[in-house]
Amino acid sequence: MLCPPLFMEAIKTYATYRSLAGRLCTLGFGVLRFDYTGTGDSAGDDLDAPRVPTWTGDIECAAEVVRRAGLAEVVLVGMRMGAALAAAAAASCHPAGVVLWDPCRSGRAFLREQRALYALRFGGAEEGDGADVPGFAL
Repeated sequence: MLCPPLFMEAIKTYATYRSLAGRLCTLGFGVLRFDYTGTGDSAGDDLDAPRVPTWTGDIECAAEVVRRAGLAEVVLVGMRMGAALAAAAAASCHPAGVVLWDPCRSGRAFLREQRALYALRFGGAEEGDGADVPGFAL
């Protein structure tokens, strides 16, 4: 299961994830790519709350779908915040393995990075508890 990163990182790594999925399939692995609720092509909105429990629940649900499809073992592969979410979901979905690809150290660290990128791009710091990730709300 490929657990994508979030926001612009998901957009920028889309081709990489698609290529990885194709290569894994060529090697005989079953692969599931999905979008978290409120992201990509999934239902919901990026303003819906709470985000993290919903997204870890999405991973748990996807792991169940993989198992119901007849695959006995599930391995979670997550990049950036997808890695952090995969690690958080691992305790409840019991994967055979977890691959953490350039994981964010924490949600707080990710938020700091996004605020810094916002400031560099738009010339000022974002006010408040959330962050405007260019093109997305968080």
